[in-house]
Amino acid sequence: LLSYWAIVNSGTRCGIVEPNYLNNNRIVGGGEAQPHEYPWIAYIQSVYVSTIPGDTRELIDSCDGSLIEDQWIVSAAHCFSTPNGFKSQQVMVALGAHNLANKAETRLILKPEHVCSLIYFLFALKVIYIIRNVHFRDGVVASKYDISMIKLPQRLDLGNEHYHITPICLPHVGEQISKTDCQSIGWGKISAYGSSSNALKYVTHPIIHVDEC
Repeated sequence: LLSYWAIVNSGTRCGIVEPNYLNNNRIVGGGEAQPHEYPWIAYIQSVYVSTIPGDTRELIDSCDGSLIEDQWIVSAAHCFSTPNGFKSQQVMVALGAHNLANKAETRLILKPEHVCSLIYFLFALKVIYIIRNVHFRDGVVASKYDISMIKLPQRLDLGNEHYHITPICLPHVGEQISKTDCQSIGWGKISAYGSSSNALKYVTHPIIHVDEC
């Protein structure tokens, strides 16, 4: 998802990057982010189990999202496409994470009953429910409806600076952002056929109008 930096005048703190990160010479080709440089990024992991009786296989998929307020995360709809022959068992979210191999870096700011173990390497927050755009269709490439909303079990304590978690800013209605530079961030693959990165990565590129996609 696109990282759109701004500070709005509504009194809500969003898009706030710590001052020591603002003057860095960021390489256009991308690289590893600083810990907590993008305090709105969310790591999302989905676990699917087989619907075939006696089949104990599990599929684990991961995606990224952006915190937009204290209880909601925006992500892509395709992140929650259930594979054929499987059903969703659970979806978990980690906030404040940087290196997924280091569980000590993940911040927990919900009640203990809302926290569950996330496969082997960190802790995450249980998800209440997911809303996918009703017009999205699985398998459609570059769909303008490829968006989903994730609700967390309770509101986050965003006023505590210790957690390094703040929401991202959203563009205003009618705001023209095409051709401006943005940064895409996440833990995705670092090469076409390679493995996903444990550390958070970023890359700078221009925003392309939907008609050009």
